Amino acid sequence: EKQQKQQNVQQAVGHFDAIVAVDKEVSQQLRREVDELDRELRQTQELAVQIERQAAQEQRDFERLADEKQKLEKQLSDAKQQLLDFREDRRAVNLESLSLRRDRGHLVEELAFLRRMAEDEEETLEVLGRTNQYLDSSYHDLEASAELLEQQRRELLNQIAKEREQVRHEERQNAELRNTLERLRREQAAVAQGNQEKHQQQLRVREMQGDLGPGLPKALSASGFSMPPPRSSQDSHSWASGLLGPPQSSQQLQAVVPAGARGVPRVPASAPLSLRSREGV
Repeated sequence: EKQQKQQNVQQAVGHFDAIVAVDKEVSQQLRREVDELDRELRQTQELAVQIERQAAQEQRDFERLADEKQKLEKQLSDAKQQLLDFREDRRAVNLESLSLRRDRGHLVEELAFLRRMAEDEEETLEVLGRTNQYLDSSYHDLEASAELLEQQRRELLNQIAKEREQVRHEERQNAELRNTLERLRREQAAVAQGNQEKHQQQLRVREMQGDLGPGLPKALSASGFSMPPPRSSQDSHSWASGLLGPPQSSQQLQAVVPAGARGVPRVPASAPLSLRSREGV
């Protein structure tokens, strides 16, 4: 029965060792996943920085185009003013001297040229307006992308925090399991030490019986020590009975076994269900 109990304790210890090994592998896998999420977070942050730089560059381009637009508008205004001046000059010339009618064709050509130039400038302004609208749309799209990336970054940070908390919780459970396993090993060693001391005591009693002869039982009885009953013929050939001595009652065995090793300690309530189901084995 003692050997069966020891085997059960050894099986429980082996089971605990297997569970601790599995928990270590799971913890390592979770650490690798957390490291992978950290790398993805850094990549996302770098991408967000690149997008912010691109948005800043496009903002600078937009400001540059706005400056060019203002310059072109000023040039157009100057051209229109120049056109008005030319018209006024032409009127003045027509009023002041009729002799300059020969130059009228040239003035008409210059006027047509200026009109074409004004039309070209107006078309340029329209192109700049469409470009401005496109830049505004691109800027809003970039802002939406940046907000989406920021939201994803916050979600990744929350997920990483939750997984780190789970890893710490599992590490605490692993520490509790290791403490429980170490306590079982110490108690098993205490039981083995108690059995060894009991066996040595029986060997000393047998040596005393062999040295003192037949007068020893009476002396031991007078001192209050009870001699074990004689073995039968069947037990005389058993090497186990020669090593372990006469059979003893359960109360005598409990008196020999240390108080802290008379039962397998209860597994903590925080241990997994697979461990608590083997409590008392």
